[in-house]
Amino acid sequence: MQLLRVEDYPIDEVKPADGKYGAWRAKFLAPSRNQARNFTYSVVDGEGGLIKGPRAGDEEVYTASPLIRPFTIQDVKIDTPKALEVAKEQQETQDYMKKNPEMPVHYILEWTSQTPVPAWRVLWGVSVGQSGYSVYVDAGTGKYLKRVH
Repeated sequence: MQLLRVEDYPIDEVKPADGKYGAWRAKFLAPSRNQARNFTYSVVDGEGGLIKGPRAGDEEVYTASPLIRPFTIQDVKIDTPKALEVAKEQQETQDYMKKNPEMPVHYILEWTSQTPVPAWRVLWGVSVGQSGYSVYVDAGTGKYLKRVH
């Protein structure tokens, strides 16, 4: 099994804090079968049929893309609290947070053409498309990689 993506899943029942969310979504890949499957994990039952614990979604056909690469869980050595800590060490991040103190923070783990390794994307805003600021942090070493423009 390999990972394609992990992302936070905001739920009203658990407020996020310092890189921790009450629910997460992950997409795993079985390369030998060209199949992918989404999984969710929640610490509580929630709206929209969210059930406490891990839940598997339906399998789907996987088609490789040069823009998103699969990776193994062994490639991931740091978690979201550490990724947030590294992001906050950057002066640009501190400046952005001072100007936008109420902006929600979200996390996406993937290996895209934007980075040479699997990375956490720490983003401020309600979605990637509406993010005013985000950075990449190496998921293996915890080193700051770059700001997304």
